[in-house]
Amino acid sequence: MSRLIPPFLVPGVWAAAALLLAGIWAGTRLDGATETGPTPGESYPGVFGPDAKQGYVLRQESWNGALSVGENIPIRQQLFKNNDYRFYAWTDVKGAKVSVHVYDQDGNLIDGHTGEKSHGDSHFAEVDVKPESTGSYYLIVKVEQSSAKSTAWQMAYAYK
Repeated sequence: MSRLIPPFLVPGVWAAAALLLAGIWAGTRLDGATETGPTPGESYPGVFGPDAKQGYVLRQESWNGALSVGENIPIRQQLFKNNDYRFYAWTDVKGAKVSVHVYDQDGNLIDGHTGEKSHGDSHFAEVDVKPESTGSYYLIVKVEQSSAKSTAWQMAYAYK
């Protein structure tokens, strides 16, 4: 007669569960970006406030990381047909510039209006998109220029 072993007694299950929970708790994403820190609206109300007056709702979700000049990171994001999205990428490194672009699943650039803003020493890049279909899209954040070896960046988005 064989007995079933409860899952919590199987070796390695606790270690795997602990790693999974630690990753979720830390906000770690599989793409290398993280979701931590103060919300963008709290940090830069002067930058995001005018967009709110245009009807955009700033999501509390944000991503951050550090990249070298010329390096980029893809972040996969579910977007919905006919919603207007505005993505913001920024850095607080003086004199540095970042960019953000949006690609569909086939690798086609779907950027609409793009622009830049400054707020103190911070540089902001923004891009507007209105997807023609619901699906996964790829946001590419890139450090375009910086005197630092590694440049910290953040990204957030709003929709309407």
